[in-house]
Amino acid sequence: MKVAKEKLSRTKYKVYLIFWIAYWCVTAFLFFSHTGVVLGEAGKRGAFAYVLYFGTVSFMAFAIFFCFHRWGNYYKERTETGKEKKEPIHWYHISYLIAASCYSFLMMELINNTDSLKEMKFIYAFANILGGLIMGLIFFFWFNSLRKACLTLIIFATTMSLIFYFVYIARGTVLQLIDIFSFRTAWDVADSYEFVYTRWVTVFLAGSLSIIAMILHCSDRQMAYRRPAKIIMRIGILGAMIAGFFGFINTGWNNKLLGITTNLWNPHKTYSEVGTNVGFFCVAKFMNNEPPEGYSANKVKSDAEQFWSAYEPKDEEVTTTPVNIIAIMNESWSDYRHVYPELETTAPYMEYYDSLDENIIKGFTMVNITGGGTSKSEYEFLTGNSGKQYPGLVPFVNYYTHDQYSLVTTLEAQGYRSIGIHPNKGTNWNRIKAYDFLNFDEKYFIDDFPEDAAKERGMISDMANYEFITDLVEQKEDPNEPLFIFNVTMQNHGGYKTANYKNLVEVVGYDKSDAGAVNQYLTVIKKSDDALKYLIEYFENVEEPTMIVMFGDHYPGLSDDFEKYLSGNVKEDLPDEEETLYYETPFFIWTNYDMETQTDVTISNNFLGELVMEKTGLQMTPYQYYLQDLQTKIKGYNTIGYYTVDGQFVSWDDADDEMNALLNQYECFQYNALMEKLNRADWFFKIP
Repeated sequence: MKVAKEKLSRTKYKVYLIFWIAYWCVTAFLFFSHTGVVLGEAGKRGAFAYVLYFGTVSFMAFAIFFCFHRWGNYYKERTETGKEKKEPIHWYHISYLIAASCYSFLMMELINNTDSLKEMKFIYAFANILGGLIMGLIFFFWFNSLRKACLTLIIFATTMSLIFYFVYIARGTVLQLIDIFSFRTAWDVADSYEFVYTRWVTVFLAGSLSIIAMILHCSDRQMAYRRPAKIIMRIGILGAMIAGFFGFINTGWNNKLLGITTNLWNPHKTYSEVGTNVGFFCVAKFMNNEPPEGYSANKVKSDAEQFWSAYEPKDEEVTTTPVNIIAIMNESWSDYRHVYPELETTAPYMEYYDSLDENIIKGFTMVNITGGGTSKSEYEFLTGNSGKQYPGLVPFVNYYTHDQYSLVTTLEAQGYRSIGIHPNKGTNWNRIKAYDFLNFDEKYFIDDFPEDAAKERGMISDMANYEFITDLVEQKEDPNEPLFIFNVTMQNHGGYKTANYKNLVEVVGYDKSDAGAVNQYLTVIKKSDDALKYLIEYFENVEEPTMIVMFGDHYPGLSDDFEKYLSGNVKEDLPDEEETLYYETPFFIWTNYDMETQTDVTISNNFLGELVMEKTGLQMTPYQYYLQDLQTKIKGYNTIGYYTVDGQFVSWDDADDEMNALLNQYECFQYNALMEKLNRADWFFKIP
């Protein structure tokens, strides 16, 4: 028996030795392979860079010594049963959790919020550290283990710091709680993005791996020894977490206690000012959709009746009504010439779109997102509701629990068959259920596309997408059957770092490290333009009257360096009238029959669907007429501001009482349409 134990001991020792040698080799490789990143460019290295570099190396060396030294006493700390002997915890041991919380705070901020950390108020820094400590205490009471609590806190903080960082460099916007619902989409395209090591990413990754190793070699401390005490402790912490959740939702801890004004339309500013962790929870707090000020279902019904009884519809005289209405939300379709008219490229990338000048209405539509959040623009176009009211939310995901009125129901009431198409998974943004609640007759997702459908950077190409649309039109038994198709494309989705990709367009004079990504984006936009040419030319030769609508959902998440090249600064630090340009994407309405051409039109996504209905000559709902009337007072708006009817941009901070009252009434109508089921003013949102 003794011989067997000795053999087992030697085997465990060998396994231990192999594992930890490999562990430290990987840690050393991760750090030393990025020495240049930590030290910076040769000739520009200051004393701080060297102190940081050699300080990290010294810390890693100490951690290695600590671990192997502790292993020498490993078996001495075991009881005769082979289980580790755990010591009771004392009040001063909370210092371990405090230290882990401070480390976690510095890691999150230096990786994600470097420039703003030195300007952060002490109260906000303290709140972030306190939040980490509370999380550590939750882990401790749940696991009944100080070591497991510290270990879990460090691993969780490191993982989240890297996730926050990766999301920001991938799409140019900060991670929010709502992003959990787009996880599938993000996972599908994750290999298109490149993880870029920075100084602080490298230092803290090496630091966290060293700390994790040391924690694993420390003695453990616990509070409860008997099973009943452990159960009571877990029940108690579970109750405290539930109470804390309700307190988080229903109290003013963010504004009343900490004096934080949450910028829901630009969360990055909140994260920078108050810290990433506190900022994240400040924004998450608003996931609960509260009614607009003064809202009541009865007031909405009264306001709707008052409007409809006094309004005289201004129906446009339309001689042709389209048989086919095809609306396409083109993924990441944007035009940086709108931001920087002097942008020079080696080849045109929207040449065909620029050439369209007959039977077309074209310009820019204001959106509420950038870099991601596709389905919010989708929701705006289809329903006539603005995403400004839901800055931290996506209605498709959060609130689609019953049937919704939209372009789909309006057109179906007038005999149109409706089809929703997206060449990716239907689970993305909850589209399968959302399209059901929007009452689409048919839905097609990536599994419905041919296996040999052409792809661009691993995603269904716009050309294959549009061929799928033309096939559906050709398959109609009756060519004159009214058909409405709504399509969300996929080709232009980020990231733009596919290896061995041949760029057809390059920005002249831009040579930053992300130039390849910028040029790749412009190349896929050019290919999207080529596909658009195919689509338009196809329907030019179709006898049935056809209307094609296209708009971009948002600008792509390209780098801060490119924004500085275009605008002299990152968009968040620009004046509002310049920042809003990054929230204005191209749009057009084209017909294969005579229609008055209009160019340089400014509108917003929530009004675009109503404009489409106007140009069809079909009957509109009272709510769509309300949107029509609203556009006599405001051309369009987004989260930053609005354009007056004479084209002047006004930020919301400068909006007058009349405009705020107008917006409040509109938001009350939107809330009633989205949230109410039994008390909804149904007649207002459907054909009379």
